[in-house]
Amino acid sequence: MTTLSWNCCGLGNPSTVRVLMDLVHQTKPKFVFLIETMVHRDKLDRIKILLGFEGVFVVNSIGHGGELAFLWRDKDSAQLLSFSHHHIDVIVNLPNMNQWRLTGFYGHAERNHRRASWDLLRNLSSRSRCCIGDFNDLLQSSEKRGNIAHPNWLLDGFRQAVEESGLVDIGMLGYQYTWERRRGHPDWVEERLDRALALSLCCGLFQYVNLKNLETTTSDHSAIILDFHLSTNSSRPRKFRFENMWLHEPDCRDIVATSWESVRELSILGKINLCGSALMNWGVGIACRFKDQLVKCNKKMKSLRNHRDPASICQFEHARIDYNQILAQQEDFWKQRSKQHWLKSGDCNSRYFHISASSRKKRNTISQLKNKDGCWKTWETGLGNLLVSYFQKLFSSKGCDGQAILNCISKQLSETQRDMLVADFSHT
Repeated sequence: MTTLSWNCCGLGNPSTVRVLMDLVHQTKPKFVFLIETMVHRDKLDRIKILLGFEGVFVVNSIGHGGELAFLWRDKDSAQLLSFSHHHIDVIVNLPNMNQWRLTGFYGHAERNHRRASWDLLRNLSSRSRCCIGDFNDLLQSSEKRGNIAHPNWLLDGFRQAVEESGLVDIGMLGYQYTWERRRGHPDWVEERLDRALALSLCCGLFQYVNLKNLETTTSDHSAIILDFHLSTNSSRPRKFRFENMWLHEPDCRDIVATSWESVRELSILGKINLCGSALMNWGVGIACRFKDQLVKCNKKMKSLRNHRDPASICQFEHARIDYNQILAQQEDFWKQRSKQHWLKSGDCNSRYFHISASSRKKRNTISQLKNKDGCWKTWETGLGNLLVSYFQKLFSSKGCDGQAILNCISKQLSETQRDMLVADFSHT
């Protein structure tokens, strides 16, 4: 179960809406909590449809169209409990889970009102298992980087409120700061204002809990994505699959060479497994960077378009080359998933391939099978064991004598074959 939270600083800009759509496409959250939307309910209804969500609740504010919004993907997955200008509290209803409470939180930006935020947090903690959002507060001085230190009374007050609420901070993966001001200037400041807090009991119900920082291009706040995975014995390990888009990355060859040569005494199968693990750990997030990389290159080209000096012209050409390379990489990503190998010039990254990839995934997904007794088995009720049993029976011997065939097979490799298998990795 995933929840996306973002202080978007206004959804009136079309580029901000596009960034939000890309974040949702990347992370596929069940719930989205938006702060400082600054648009009316009708605009958020249209955004809800664009995102493919079924529910939305908006908190209107005097002077703005809508400060807070909470969206949920499935119709009956959220039920509103309470709200204010600084929170939205819901009951979460998801399959195979007990009901629990999720709160989107927005702390007062003014320091003289922080105590009201802390009191609200204490009040909500008696009901909510998890709070996520922009708290406008820091737990420790290391969560700020800048010339002016954060006041101790604010650190102590927020820390005390969290402790008295029985909540724990969920550590951030990736870049630790979620808000910045005046980048590149002498008074550049960065702070971790956005976070997720949860009851320790809530964390224990899940196999793991992750909070990731998703840097954005249209707001001074990063988005954060909270990922809860249920503890279950039916979870299956992720399989390694080589991604064709990795071939566009200059580090790909080095990853293969380093992992292949790191442990020379391993068998060939061991080297392959080690190499596969290294590639999977290295390349898991590359596809998620397409949007940000394209936006970055495009922004750089726009800033250099009117410059005529040789250095700017050179930088523009490098940005254009990078832009086209990312597009080609993204095309390979979707082409591999759609399994359509007749892509022609002019059809690059078309909507057809996205649809083909999605329909192929649905077609190949096995959710249940019927056993020999006529009972349906799901992954939770033994579908994995049923598949293993079927193929074990299918490939088992039925009393035939294969010794005559085995006698025709050489029991050892030739010198040439051995030399070929243990040779050092090479690009050719």
